[in-house]
Amino acid sequence: MKILSWNIYKDNKRMPDAVEFLKNGKFDVICLQEFPIQDLKKLNLLTAHLYFEEEFLVYNNSRKKPDRMYTVIISNTPIQNKGVIKHKNYYEDITKQDDRYQDFRADSMYADIDIGERKLRIFNVHFRCVAGPYHRLSQFREVLENFNPQRENIVCGDLNTFGHPVINIFVWKYFGFKIREFFINEKTILRATFDLNKLQNPFRGLLTFLKFPMQLDYILLPNITKIISKRRFLNSYGSDHLPISVEI
Repeated sequence: MKILSWNIYKDNKRMPDAVEFLKNGKFDVICLQEFPIQDLKKLNLLTAHLYFEEEFLVYNNSRKKPDRMYTVIISNTPIQNKGVIKHKNYYEDITKQDDRYQDFRADSMYADIDIGERKLRIFNVHFRCVAGPYHRLSQFREVLENFNPQRENIVCGDLNTFGHPVINIFVWKYFGFKIREFFINEKTILRATFDLNKLQNPFRGLLTFLKFPMQLDYILLPNITKIISKRRFLNSYGSDHLPISVEI
């Protein structure tokens, strides 16, 4: 089976091309983040089982309308069960500085899918960008708490994991890092968390974000899952993220 994960981008100007790519890719499961609300009907072209939850982005500038979008799971087979992981707005002490930033909220979601005798729980996540590493690490911990031991747990999505001691010093003010987060290497902590929970990251070391050379997008699989092939598509179809896919 083939699984795709992609932050399709809320301001995508090539949505017809993006949906055509999804339609022709012959994917069994598709996890999308930032799917524009006005384009949701286009997903009906995929003739598949859809499950979506709303994301929103509220700007501090009152003259800008909030952006509404969706986190979406698309499956070729029926979804047996589904759920939402409600994340907190903040996991650290709130300071006056936090009020300066745009408010973004996207709760993580999961869908249970049976393919033959194979029982899967697919998570789709989009962690908060304008927040410190502690926030995203807390969100990831909550996802792990919803793993089903009777199923093959697969985590897809945009983790927005960019915290690094060299970078933090320059971006902390814009992204709302706390001073104690200056020297955190977010990826190192994540890798240790992957190892602890016996997860493999087949796209480690590959950039998936076009505006900055780093991996923000993941498909995390159990160590026991055999990967037949993996692919990072080099055509972004109007997004600022590259689609990634694995065949298992």
